[in-house]
Amino acid sequence: MLAAVYVEDLFINEQMARDGFGEPAYYAPNDRFLSQIEDAWAEAEAAGEGLFADGLHCEPGQPVG
Repeated sequence: MLAAVYVEDLFINEQMARDGFGEPAYYAPNDRFLSQIEDAWAEAEAAGEGLFADGLHCEPGQPVG
């Protein structure tokens, strides 16, 4: 089950992506918030946030371990 999570007016899923820790994922047919999350993820990448930070020893989209 996928869910959009809000705390008051804050869309947690989007904020996690904007912080560079919530990578977008598409599970057909659930694309209601996909473009919003992809945009936030792109902002994180451009800003070097979260998983895009310099010196971090992992890569977005790659399994850890």
